[in-house]
Amino acid sequence: MKRWNTTFKQSVLLIGLSALLLLPGSASAEATPGALPRPTDIRMVNQSLSPGMTGLIAVVGQSTDRPLAVRVTENGVPAAHRRITFRITVLPTGAKGAVLSINEARTDGRGRAEVAFRVGNRPGMYVVSAYYEDGFQTPPVHFSIEARPTGWFLFVIFGLLGGLGLFLLGMEISGEGLKNAAGHRMKTILSRFTGNRFSALLTGVLATVVLQSSSATTVMLVGFVDATAMTLAQAIGVTLGAKIGTTVTAQLIAFNVADYALLAVAAGVLMRVSSRRHSLRHAADALLGFGLLFFGLSVMSRAVEPLRTLPLFIDALAHLGHQPVLGILIAAGFTALVQSSAITIGLAIALCAGGVLTLEAGLPLAWGAHLGTCATALLASLGTGRAGKQVAVAHLLVAATGVLIAFPFLFLFVDGARALTGIGGSDSVARQVANGHTIFTVTTGLVLIGLIRPFAWLTRRLVPLRPGDEAFAPRYLNPASLEVPAVAIDLARRETLRLAGIVRGMLNDAMGMLATPDADAMDRMEREDDKVDILEKAIRPYLARMARGHLESSLRAVERTLIYVVEELEGIGDILTKEIAHTARKLHRKEISFSQEGVAELRAYHARVAEKFALAEQAMGRMDGNVAAAILARIEGDHALERELRERHLERLHSMKEASVATSTWHLSTLSNLRAIGERIDNIARTLIEELSPSDMTHLHHRRHTDRPHKKNQ
Repeated sequence: MKRWNTTFKQSVLLIGLSALLLLPGSASAEATPGALPRPTDIRMVNQSLSPGMTGLIAVVGQSTDRPLAVRVTENGVPAAHRRITFRITVLPTGAKGAVLSINEARTDGRGRAEVAFRVGNRPGMYVVSAYYEDGFQTPPVHFSIEARPTGWFLFVIFGLLGGLGLFLLGMEISGEGLKNAAGHRMKTILSRFTGNRFSALLTGVLATVVLQSSSATTVMLVGFVDATAMTLAQAIGVTLGAKIGTTVTAQLIAFNVADYALLAVAAGVLMRVSSRRHSLRHAADALLGFGLLFFGLSVMSRAVEPLRTLPLFIDALAHLGHQPVLGILIAAGFTALVQSSAITIGLAIALCAGGVLTLEAGLPLAWGAHLGTCATALLASLGTGRAGKQVAVAHLLVAATGVLIAFPFLFLFVDGARALTGIGGSDSVARQVANGHTIFTVTTGLVLIGLIRPFAWLTRRLVPLRPGDEAFAPRYLNPASLEVPAVAIDLARRETLRLAGIVRGMLNDAMGMLATPDADAMDRMEREDDKVDILEKAIRPYLARMARGHLESSLRAVERTLIYVVEELEGIGDILTKEIAHTARKLHRKEISFSQEGVAELRAYHARVAEKFALAEQAMGRMDGNVAAAILARIEGDHALERELRERHLERLHSMKEASVATSTWHLSTLSNLRAIGERIDNIARTLIEELSPSDMTHLHHRRHTDRPHKKNQ
């Protein structure tokens, strides 16, 4: 009975407790049966930073451009009325005056608490920490504030402009060195090794790598096509290769060789001052230029680093990353302004290396640079015929089509650039831009190479040739006349005289170009030399084909004479273009001129050489040995005049006449070049006298008069 009473009491106690727990308002009545109490999750996040920002900036003694703000959430819900304590935890050494507007703040209904902060009197890194009211149980938020000296943005601009200046100077010096070393060879390669679309593409790659400028390559193409040294289809193939050639420069720029840049500068200067050989001096210029280029790039990269934390700049670049079309247009405009895609691509790579640009924003800039280079060819075509303008328009069509084809697949190029860079174990955005640029140019080049003929067809429809716009070509060389050797010889002689007339025009223009250097005159000289090359390449094979058959001795002597004369005329054209025009370019670039006495002396010697050339032209036209002999009779007088002019120049040097001292090298080289032209004229006269006997000359003269009616009937 006692045990039963005890058990009954325990049961009643349990029922009572259970009823108490089930009363309204009790915790267990609200809880789901079997559920555990949910833990409290307090979190604080920094709300002062925009996407891409790692810290704030401020000028010493001034407040940050935005408050230091945190947002508090509890279980994902904004927590209001929570106490947040702000403390300055890191200061630069010796800094004073750093102050918070308040030390404690309460969160508002959005869970946000903020304070203002003014940095101290020393530049450097300041850190402010925000603590939750529970002490250190919730991780604090740390604000990094970089204090910069007054006028820091000016130093960014100075560094960017100075680095860009070094970059441009390096580009010019290295390009000039490479052009001097192999530029004339490139001209020959461009005009000869473009037989099919693939060789044309490879030629464009090689020429751009050597010349360090796709713009220079396309400008040469404008002249070649205008002078019929190349077809439009060949020029389009070379243009595609030139685009690929620019990737070599971009890849070199993207490599982090800044640490060795000054070593290259020192080595280039040492080679230049210690060597007398022109080839080594040109190589030294190339090395010196590359060193300056890379050093300028490193200066730009360091200069733009502060912009990584500038909110306005970051927001603008973030917008640019989401608007690739805008990036392409900006880059195209900038490239058209500076006349070099390498500069634009180099600047984009520098911004990427400085952490300012992302790959998504940098790659469209490289694409826009391709469009911008078309402006150079368009400007170069203004002074040419419509054939030259066709090259410029085709260049624009090819570049625009490549960008339009690739643009919808921008994300694939971005992924491919990252993957290719990752293979080399690098995550550098600068390398990614260079690799993405390479993928773009190679891919579009291989795709568009099959569309060369359609591009040429479309270009001819957009810029048709008009009557009178026919490209320059031989006028008299009729293949059908090869069956009649005497007629063919006369036609070749007429074409040779036409060639001599072009060279005479170049010689007459040379002195004016030296006295008052003019870029248009120099370009015109280049175009005339292209015509000389065209006729020289046409006359020689024509005479060679005629020589395969049986020729009587008098005609064979004339054929041999014409070959020698054409060779000398082509040599005179080379002296005028490669030596005298080069001197004029130097004077024009350095903005210096010959002294008045020097100009007068050069005019006197030039006039004597021009008179000799006129006599040679007369001797060739008449096949007159007496006129040729009169040329040789002037040799002693020519040499005496040259010696006298050299002595006068030395006297001016001894008297330290400023203009003479500044131009001495070019004055003496011009005298030497004029003498070389005179010697080639003498060779023409000797050839006429030695190869042609009086009977040969009389025979040819008679042939020319008796064949004239027959020629007219043709």
